[in-house]
Amino acid sequence: MKKQVKFSFIMLIVAIIVLIAAFSSCISIFIDSDRSMTRLFNNSISSFETGWCNEYGLAYDVSTLSTRDIEFDSEKALYLTKKIPSFEGEAAIFFRTNNLVVNLYLNNEQIYYTSGSGYYEELASFSSYCYASFSEDDIGKELKLEIYKTPTARGYCIDNFMFGNPANVTFNIFSADAAIIVSAFLTMVAGIVFIWMGFTSRSTFEHYRGLLFFGMFSLLIGLWFMLDTLFIFNIIRSVSVVEQCSRIFLSAAVPCFMMYIFDFFNIRYKKFYIALSISGFALFVILFVFNATGVLAYGFTNFINHIYILICGVTLLVEMISYLALINGNKGESKVFNIGVIFFVFFALFDLGRYYQGNEGDSSLSTRFGIFVLAVTVVAATTTEVIDLLKLGIQAGKIGKIAYTDANTGLGNPAAFKSKFEELDRTKVNYSYIGIIQFDVNNLKIINDSLGHEAGDLLIKTAAEIIDKSFGTIGSCYRVGGDEFVAITTYNHAPLVCEEAILKFEGAIEKFNNNPDKPFELRIAYGVAYYQNTSHQFQSLKEVHKLADERMYNKKKELKARFAKSPEEMVIR
Repeated sequence: MKKQVKFSFIMLIVAIIVLIAAFSSCISIFIDSDRSMTRLFNNSISSFETGWCNEYGLAYDVSTLSTRDIEFDSEKALYLTKKIPSFEGEAAIFFRTNNLVVNLYLNNEQIYYTSGSGYYEELASFSSYCYASFSEDDIGKELKLEIYKTPTARGYCIDNFMFGNPANVTFNIFSADAAIIVSAFLTMVAGIVFIWMGFTSRSTFEHYRGLLFFGMFSLLIGLWFMLDTLFIFNIIRSVSVVEQCSRIFLSAAVPCFMMYIFDFFNIRYKKFYIALSISGFALFVILFVFNATGVLAYGFTNFINHIYILICGVTLLVEMISYLALINGNKGESKVFNIGVIFFVFFALFDLGRYYQGNEGDSSLSTRFGIFVLAVTVVAATTTEVIDLLKLGIQAGKIGKIAYTDANTGLGNPAAFKSKFEELDRTKVNYSYIGIIQFDVNNLKIINDSLGHEAGDLLIKTAAEIIDKSFGTIGSCYRVGGDEFVAITTYNHAPLVCEEAILKFEGAIEKFNNNPDKPFELRIAYGVAYYQNTSHQFQSLKEVHKLADERMYNKKKELKARFAKSPEEMVIR
């Protein structure tokens, strides 16, 4: 138990460190806001973004194309053209756009398109990507960009424009979002560890559900981070798939976070929180089905998700601000956490506003920063509390284990047997077989009287060890009386595994008795009976147990007749 506790503590610390590392690497995004590291690879990627001309011959640098450079609407396209330069072998072009729909033509033949109709309706903000490859036969041909602005967007841009050898382009794509990829991976690892801890601590930790929900939140946020990268698009190469999955993970993360807050902290409006969280999961499922089947359009489902996020955000802000006013500077760790939540929610709502305003760049940067602040405050506020609660849960688990464990043998005691027996009797229809093996140790009173109670205790411990080694691998073993034991198995082929266990059991007894230095003769009577689901022989497990006891009694008489060395040993007790 101590090793398990120590391991749980180590895994908790590992998860926290990984989470901090994840969001620390995420913050590096702000060091280079365009998330581009192409300047490090000038030798491998050509400067193909300059010199694109419009219909009037005006030249543009498409990697800096934004609202500040040119204005155009969502119905009339901007056309920019350029000749493909010389290269050897193969070449590829890649770029990312925000609030723009871009179709690519080679000698007026469309080779890539974001949308056949020119633009997506009902979209306030939209990220798109383009990847196309070329052979040496394409050198000198004309490339044309057909660019539309999304209808309601007030800002737009093109970034991460690359042209060159496909391997270099792919490597550059990866390097452009390296910080996000690393942080996403670490966040998912931390989420998996928290989920694992939630499952393994459910019997000892009162707030194991909080660990589960925080783990799910971290895992989903990590997946959202990972999908929002150029590298993932380069692998999937489907705008709709990337956008769809990104919305799925983000919308599922919100109710998980709400349930984490609800489980770990004292929330005043518990029923409202539960209803809000349940409605969030229900909304996620409904919108996912509707969107997948095409019943509702992208923009409409996005709007509904944002309404839900807005309600959750405002609710959390009101709750946390009220709590801060209530504690009036007390409970420093809780105060830090609540400030972190307020920062996170504020930045998320801020990004929501930027999304509908139609900003030029990434509409989730502030949210990422808010998540970073939240991660730091979660660690500061909950590490001590989690460890303390884990200790309390482990102590409770120890007390529970003591209550159901026989102190002399380490097997289950009568209370444990009764609990298991009643549970199996209620659920017996779920099992093909239930095997019950009843044991009785011979001559305990005689050994106590002739050799002393220490020898009697050794007899019981020896019998328990042999029973547990023989039957503990196929079921549960219990000491139900002074010299009485029971084993229960629910294997689908119980008669076969029990037969093997009995051979092992009898072999262990024979080996003990063949030892010339043995302190006493060991004789253990046993009886076996089975409940079979397809048979109507028994109505309850009590009847099976009674039959096993009768067979054990017959075996006991047989052993007495064969091995008794005195009239006293012939007595059947």
